[in-house]
Amino acid sequence: MWKFIQNTNSFFGKNGYLLVASAWLFTLSFIIENYWSGNSTPKSVQHEVQRDIYKNQKKIEAFVKDTALLNDIIDGDYDEKDLDALVDKKFFVFIYRITPFENPDPVFWNTQIIEPDSTILSDPDGMTFKGLKNGWYVVNKKSYEKTDVSLYSIVGLIPVKWNYYVENKYLRNSFTAIDKIEDSYTIASRPTRLGIKDASGKTIFYLERLNKITVAHNNIFSLWLRILAAILVLSFVHKLAKFYVRKEGFWAGLAVLLFCVVSLRTLSYFLPIPLNFQQLELFDPKIYGSNSVLKSLGDLLINSLLFIWIVLFIRFHFRDISSGLSFDTKLRKSTAVVILSIIMIGITIICGNIVRSLVSDSQISFDVINFFSINNIYSVVGFLVLCCVATGYFFLIQILLQPVKNEIKPKSYVLYLSIS
Repeated sequence: MWKFIQNTNSFFGKNGYLLVASAWLFTLSFIIENYWSGNSTPKSVQHEVQRDIYKNQKKIEAFVKDTALLNDIIDGDYDEKDLDALVDKKFFVFIYRITPFENPDPVFWNTQIIEPDSTILSDPDGMTFKGLKNGWYVVNKKSYEKTDVSLYSIVGLIPVKWNYYVENKYLRNSFTAIDKIEDSYTIASRPTRLGIKDASGKTIFYLERLNKITVAHNNIFSLWLRILAAILVLSFVHKLAKFYVRKEGFWAGLAVLLFCVVSLRTLSYFLPIPLNFQQLELFDPKIYGSNSVLKSLGDLLINSLLFIWIVLFIRFHFRDISSGLSFDTKLRKSTAVVILSIIMIGITIICGNIVRSLVSDSQISFDVINFFSINNIYSVVGFLVLCCVATGYFFLIQILLQPVKNEIKPKSYVLYLSIS
């Protein structure tokens, strides 16, 4: 016993770095999520939205001061490079020729998404905040006079938040500065503590935090750090199971592996361990959902990978003892054959139901004849799940058949009768 404790201490001394590294990755993920992420706190959201407006406001002012470019645009003397540079910007520019007693005549615009309404064109120069047909914009209006005394009005629109009547996959009522905060924040209709100021320090609009339950979204760097930390923990579990196989035998090692994997996976259903899976589209039950265990395609993928991992672990270590596995009485042999046959039948039914459910309970295309219908990530993940289930099933049945064959030689027909 004392020797085993010493060996255990030695194992943790050699492999404990995996847990330490995992803990540091989780800590770094927490720091990034709560202090560096743009949507971690109301103040950081306020700062990011304000910073995005500052940046675009400076670009608009630099554009207005570039008189050579302005004159070329007004005269229609610009090349494709200049046009592409304007179209790629995150703000919209409109130039109107102003003639007394006539409506403003549009000379140039760099977008088809929106256009200024009549109130913006009649407003004096300056910075305002307006709600237009498809969203909320910071409006920067400037007058410009050419050398020939002709007068022009330059209108810059900085999108802040989209507001479409109908949302879909491509049109989302989101903020332009920060992704995926529209469920937590909106444009306020009254003054709040989250005021957004322009470059001159004038408050132009306010943000309001919504009191509704939302799914927490991790920063992309935080997300990958958590995934890497989880891989390190699973690597430690694998090494621990192999250690118990060497010191205590196959069954002890398998018990350790199953206990750790099942415990961690069960916790992940109720707690955000290692992350909140609901934030990922792969875990959307609209794509696939079968039951409380296989709630989504992402859950099915995780369970399939864990299944093939455990099966490969069994296959690698069980082969060393399967040849010596035998039963001394005829009753025990018969009982073992019946039990193993029932287990094989149960595994076949479960794996068959998973494959059937993946086709019937999902929106995933497996039409291999029509290649373009399967050209998406969900079909790729679906095929990966099928590979894991099929491979794991094959190896597991192969493992279970080996001791049965050893007991019924040369009467192989007993096996077929038992399974049938």
